[in-house]
Amino acid sequence: MALPTVTINEIAENIIGDIETKINQNIPLLAKAVFRILAYALAGVWIILYKYAGDSFRQRFPQTASGVFLEYLGELKDTIRTPSELWEGSAEILATGDTGTIDADTQFLSDAGNIYTVVSPVAIAPGTLTLSLVASESGEDSSLSIGDTLDIVSPIAGVALTAEISAVSVYGVDQESIADYRQRVIEAWAARGEGGSTYDYKKWGLEAPNVVSIYPYATKNPTVNDIYVEVDDQVDGIPTSTQLDTVEDFLTYDPVSGQQNRKPLGDTLVMKPIYRSTVNVEIDGLDPDTPETRQEITDSLTALMLTKEPYILGISLTRVDNITFSEIVAYVNDVLQAQGATVSDIDADIDGTPVVVYTLVSGEKLKIGDVDFV
Repeated sequence: MALPTVTINEIAENIIGDIETKINQNIPLLAKAVFRILAYALAGVWIILYKYAGDSFRQRFPQTASGVFLEYLGELKDTIRTPSELWEGSAEILATGDTGTIDADTQFLSDAGNIYTVVSPVAIAPGTLTLSLVASESGEDSSLSIGDTLDIVSPIAGVALTAEISAVSVYGVDQESIADYRQRVIEAWAARGEGGSTYDYKKWGLEAPNVVSIYPYATKNPTVNDIYVEVDDQVDGIPTSTQLDTVEDFLTYDPVSGQQNRKPLGDTLVMKPIYRSTVNVEIDGLDPDTPETRQEITDSLTALMLTKEPYILGISLTRVDNITFSEIVAYVNDVLQAQGATVSDIDADIDGTPVVVYTLVSGEKLKIGDVDFV
């Protein structure tokens, strides 16, 4: 619930009302009446105090807290904002000279204008030299790939002007957005962690780079847990084996202290990638049939599929694990209304089975497949 906003005029009128009650007399409406001047002067002070108190109140809750206050609320629930990371890698550069050194702190410039610094000095000798580099600024914008080129900022005698990236050891990662972090903090306060509960596994897993969802499940064996992982830097969110190993480390070890104090010692974690079932939609008789309307429908259905995820007791705040035919029709109709268009029929299937009511199971998510207009 939003806090009511009090205006300076409302405060002044309240002060005037209090004065009138005390002196048992109406204050003249003249703008220059002494009590009215006094009331507005006092209101100017009170409005500052009111806004300060209102802001202080908002900082108490993860839904409205900002900056350092949100991070403090997260720390109270052992939910730390994922920091940004510097890109690190190696580059090769040709040398013709045989004296001198490429010093540490030698700088290279990318086409995007980012600066990369040599980590350790390299003696100049004829042939190909390998330089260890680190980006000056963290984040995805500073990431380079093998084959990218860099220009040396200050030319060195006997050394080429351009270096080529030969290896990447750490990709640049942006700091977790405040919106994503706020949602994690809200969930941390809404859920209850118990030293290895399903929510604990989700909270720990989301600290790993590029992880956007964790779906933990108990199995019939009380010491074995299936952990499904979704990432944001692979096709369909399907993580690589290396990413699954990284997430398992986050579920086992505290990333700050390195201590093995997270999952219960007797638990065995089976790390699995999520998988996506494909929803195909056929739309008959679109009229008027325009590329813009087709794209709007496809985008709307794509967005609908991405809102669906399995329900896990103790983690999920709401149920979004069902996809229904009527829901698909409603999303199409919303676009049709906005575009002033009509259709004669709509059909939908999931991997060949007509959609009526479909419930996601462990580790399953959805994606839009073919949207055919006939």
